[in-house]
Formats: sequence, C-alpha cells, structure tokens
Amino acid sequence: MPNNKAFGPSKISYEMIKYLSGEALNFSFLLADWREAVVYPIPKPHDFDAQLKNTRPITLLETVRKCVVKVITNHLSNILADNKVLQGGNFAGLPGGSTDVPIKMLDAIIHQQKHDSTYDQELWIVSQDISKAFDSMDLNMLKLALVRLHFPAHLVQFILNLFTRRNNRIITCHGDTAAYRVIYLDSLLTVLNRKARDPFILKSSALLNYSPLEFEHSLPISHLTFIDDSTLIASSKIGIEDRLSITAEFYTLNNVQANSAKYVLLSSSSPFSQIIFDLSPSSLVTTTSLSLSSLALNTSF
Repeated sequence: MPNNKAFGPSKISYEMIKYLSGEALNFSFLLADWREAVVYPIPKPHDFDAQLKNTRPITLLETVRKCVVKVITNHLSNILADNKVLQGGNFAGLPGGSTDVPIKMLDAIIHQQKHDSTYDQELWIVSQDISKAFDSMDLNMLKLALVRLHFPAHLVQFILNLFTRRNNRIITCHGDTAAYRVIYLDSLLTVLNRKARDPFILKSSALLNYSPLEFEHSLPISHLTFIDDSTLIASSKIGIEDRLSITAEFYTLNNVQANSAKYVLLSSSSPFSQIIFDLSPSSLVTTTSLSLSSLALNTSF
C-alpha cells in the first residue's frame, strides 16, 4: 500500500488503513466488523444428504482484516523460517519449504529397509489424517506456544483476539442465517514428541542423492509432519504403539482429533494380516485397541 495515492469514492486512503491497522496491532484491539464473517458452503461432487461434512465451506472475512493478518503472517513466517523454530520431522509450509523433503526422506527410509542387507530393523509406518486441523487448535495451548517463542505480549493478545467472540452467518438459498458465535483458529504449530521409543534409524547413505538434506551418519526418525498430515515411523510394533499413544494424548490435550478410519499402515512384517494395537485411552477410539491391515512394501514412493 504506497502512500500519497488518490482515494476512491469512500475517501479512505491507504494511509488511513495503515494507521488503523498499526493502532489495532499496538493496542491489541479489533474492530467490531473484524469479528463478523460469512460462510459459503461449497458442495462436494457427491450427494449432500443434509450433512455439512459433504461441503467445503469457505469463510469470507472483512477485507482490511485480511490485509492486516496477511502482513502479520508473512512477517511471522519469515521469522519462524529464519530461526528454524520447527525442529525434527516438522514441516509446515514455511517460506523456502516444500513437501519435497519429507517425501524424499520417507522414500529413503523405505528404500533402506528394502535394499540394505546389513540393516535388520523392521519398518512400521502409520499415516494419520487429522480432522479439521485448521479450526480445532486450543486457544490456551496456542497462547502457551506463542509465549514460549517469546512473542510480544500485545501480538499474542492480538492473535488470540482474532479468534474469540466471533460471529458467523451462513449463505443459503433462502438467504443468510442468523449470526452465531464461533471459535476458529489456524493450526500454526504441530509439535510431536521426539523421544518416543524405537525410532527408525536412517543412514545418511540412503539420502546421498537427496539434497539439501544434511545430517550426521545416522538419523533417528520418529515422525514426519507437514501441516495436517502426520506420518509416524518406528522399527517395531511396540514402538509404533507408543507413538500412536503419544499422538493420541497430544490430540486430546490440544482439542484435535484424528480420523482413525483413514489411517494407513505400512509394515515390513506380517503383510496382509490383521494387526491389533494396544493403545492408551484417548478420544481417537472408543476402545483401547485399534485394528489395521498392513500392506507389503513392494514399491517405492
């Protein structure tokens, strides 16, 4: 938004918008209109059946609010990327990142297990689908994460204010619905426990042709996470059970759910047989066990 530009019929200049945005950020306040939004439920390519899950809703926000949040997001993304805030197997689409690295790492893991005759570890991989990952983050946990990263207090409060006391209306064929209160939040950080038992040890030789990966001779890998896609990796059934239990506790703590019906298990042991995992109680399942059918590792990604 350059300065000294002619304004339109509204007589609102870029300078006024930037001043208003700066004051809102400095004092952590939101305009009333910034708390209002309209939801348009786009139908999916199959029958609606009166189920909201069969739509792809998009939320239409006030324009100036979107501009302010976009500027903040760009600045924070660069800071998080430059300071390497995400560690281990966490990848969240920050500037300069892509799905290329985690995909190549997973391919190298499978390749090593299949072709390295000196390596006798089993390989267990579980791909998880996180339900509604972009609107289920707990505000209290987000605040703790922001404080831990030493965000300024007024910025922490501004971010929290963006997602509290919000009202939505839904566009329907009969007109807009009445406004209703909603809490919506982007999933900014995905952190999984890195100290689970039995990580799969990836040798650096398996990634010789995969740049720009740099690490020591061997690398323990317990998970690969890209935004809302989580892949758990272990070298034994006990290890993958431990990993599943930890993630279940993490999801419960952070008000996040994973759809166990969409889990995919890859295993170098007992192909095509039913495997029962003993898990600690969590909101993921109604019982303490989970049954998955394993797939043989016949091809590489």
